[in-house]
Amino acid sequence: MKAYYAGKAIMTKSRARSSHLLTQSQYREIMNLTTMTDVAAWLRGTHYASCMTGMPERGFSRAELQSRLRNDIYSHFLKVIRFDRSEHSFYRYLLLELEVSSLIHAIQMLRLGTMADFSSEVPEMLIPFFSFDIPKLSEIRSFSDLVAMLIRTPWYTLLRSYITGNDRDLDHLGIEAVLRKYQTEHILNLIQALPSKSDRVNLRSFYSRFLELENLRALYRLKGLETSTKDRATELFTYLPFGQLHAGEWRAVANATSQNHFLDLLQKTSLGRDLGDLKAPSLLGSSYFGLLTQHLHFRNCKKLLRFANEGPSAFMALHMLHNIEISNLTALTEGTHYRLDLNQIRVLLVF
Repeated sequence: MKAYYAGKAIMTKSRARSSHLLTQSQYREIMNLTTMTDVAAWLRGTHYASCMTGMPERGFSRAELQSRLRNDIYSHFLKVIRFDRSEHSFYRYLLLELEVSSLIHAIQMLRLGTMADFSSEVPEMLIPFFSFDIPKLSEIRSFSDLVAMLIRTPWYTLLRSYITGNDRDLDHLGIEAVLRKYQTEHILNLIQALPSKSDRVNLRSFYSRFLELENLRALYRLKGLETSTKDRATELFTYLPFGQLHAGEWRAVANATSQNHFLDLLQKTSLGRDLGDLKAPSLLGSSYFGLLTQHLHFRNCKKLLRFANEGPSAFMALHMLHNIEISNLTALTEGTHYRLDLNQIRVLLVF
C-alpha cells in the first residue's frame, strides 16, 4: 500500500513539474535576446531560478550557466527518491546511466593517455548515491587501478577481463559494448519488476523505442566513416524486439552499405514513415537525421507523459523531456554567444 501511494505521489509531482517546461512562445522570447546576461536574467524568472541561486548577474561564463541548467535535471530526482528509498528502486536507473557514461569517459581518456585532464560532469548532489567514488576517478592513472577501485561494484566483474599491460591497447569498443549492454538489460529488468502491468508494457515499449532511435542515429553516423573499426563498432548496437523495427528490418539497416542506402531502407519501414522525409534537404546536412529522431523521441515522450498512470512512466518521460529542454537551451546560449542568425538557431530546437 505504501508503494502504491508513493508511485501516485511521484506521478503527481512529475506531472506538476512538466507544466513548467518551456513553451514555443517562451523559446521565441529567448531567441530575441541579444546577450548572455539577458538570457540568464530571463531564465531567473522561470523554474530555473533555484539552480541559478548564487550565480552573479553578469560576468559569468556560458559554461557555468550551462552546467547549472544541466544540474537542474537532477533536482526532481532528489525529491522523488525520498518517496522510494529502496536499493532496487526503479528511479535509480538515472544513476546507472550516469555511472556508465562516467566510466566510458574515463576509459577513453585512459586509452588516450590524457587522464590528468579528466573532469566529471556529475553534480555534487548525486555523488553520495553512486556505487563508486566519482572524485577519485581524476586520480586514476591506469585501467587496472580503475578496476581495483570498482571491486565492490557490479562493474568489477564486467571489466576485470579487459585488463592489459598497456592502456593504449584497451579494447575500448568491447568495454563500451559490455557496459551499455549491462545498462540496457538492467533497466529493462527494473521495468519488468514494476508492479503495474500497464506501466511495464508502456515503459518497455517506450524505452525500447528510445534506444532504437539512439542506435539508428549512431549507425547513420557510422555509415559515413571509412575506418577499420566500423565493423567492430556494430557491437555497440543491440536489437530490441519491443522497438518499432522488426528483426529483418533491423538487420537490413544495420548492414546498409552507405548512408543513402541506410536512409532508403529505413524510409520503407513504419518507423521511417513516422520520422518523415529522410531525404529532405537541410542546411545541417547529416545532422538532419539526428534532428528527425529527436523530434520523434520528443513526441513519444509527450505521449507517454500524457497517458502515464504510474510514477515510473511519468518520471522517465519528464526526465527525457527535461534533457531535450536543456539541449535546446544549450543551443540557444551558444547561438546568443556567437551571434548566430535566428534561423540557424531555430532549426536546432526540438519542441
